[in-house]
Amino acid sequence: MLSRAVVDADPDLADETLKDGRQHLYLLCYLAGY
Repeated sequence: MLSRAVVDADPDLADETLKDGRQHLYLLCYLAGY
């Protein structure tokens, strides 16, 4: 969800943001039990 918002907000930063943000998102989901 967050990554999608970032892509819509700033396509130019999408690639860099997704690379770093995706790892953070997976970690948060894992810790949250999802």
